Amino acid sequence: MIISEQVFNNTISLNPNDLNKDINNITLLKLQKQYEGLCKDDCYILKNSIVILKRSMGRIETYDNVSVVKYDIMYKCSIISPKQNEEIECIVSNKNKMGIIAYIKIDDKYNSYDNDLDNSPLIIILPNDMINDININDINIKQKIKIQVLATRIKYRNEKIQIVGKII
Repeated sequence: MIISEQVFNNTISLNPNDLNKDINNITLLKLQKQYEGLCKDDCYILKNSIVILKRSMGRIETYDNVSVVKYDIMYKCSIISPKQNEEIECIVSNKNKMGIIAYIKIDDKYNSYDNDLDNSPLIIILPNDMINDININDINIKQKIKIQVLATRIKYRNEKIQIVGKII
């Protein structure tokens, strides 16, 4: 699994009562809450990875007598963006008559939780009809396997990318 760096530009809005002397920390916390650990566009943004590169001066905008301060922010973050035919090493979480469910292990730098299916950014489904040369009974839970990505499903602001794959 390749973790890469990506640069994004976004505009965030802050209420005037949220502002204090530490604007950089406030905007960073807002970005982390809004994007980390979620899917955006065609990728998943890893937790604890956002770094602000540039922030504009705040501008006050008023809608329906409610004022907000808007900032244009350029930031970089670590992402996972699996592509078709990419090879991924994953860990078996569950198996049943339909196939195998697996997940990936993330570096501790990006994940403060135990590495398991609940905390993995990818949920990998290996249908039985994609497991040709291997007996499913020979595969154990917690075993590492290598798969090839056949298809991905990324939904905006979802907590996981869904992958259908086949064992290599």
